[in-house]
Amino acid sequence: MTDLQAYMTDLGRRARAASAMIAKATTGQKNAALIAIAERIDSARETLLAANAQDMAAGREKGLDAALLDRLELTPARIDAMLEGLTGCCTRRSDWRYQRDEAAAKWYSGRANARAARCHWYHL
Repeated sequence: MTDLQAYMTDLGRRARAASAMIAKATTGQKNAALIAIAERIDSARETLLAANAQDMAAGREKGLDAALLDRLELTPARIDAMLEGLTGCCTRRSDWRYQRDEAAAKWYSGRANARAARCHWYHL
């Protein structure tokens, strides 16, 4: 087995173990992890931009295609987009749940089983 094969095998095993742990995590735990990741990226912004600049220079020296270099380039705006993606999914999920609960409450209102409106989301 080559070093690359051993690395990929180990990486796959660790990813499988991590996915099992994530599957057991609560929404609050997952949201806290996403926010912690976003905070870590934000605090390392300058380090990430400097390392990316070195990678971009090396890529240009090796003759990488301009389109590929563009996709690989990290900018402050792209970091902001990553942070929005990480933290935004926490709030969007909550908003969506609230909207679903409100829609269910309207649908169930006036019906004999109106109490089910409070539990509708959790039984989907």
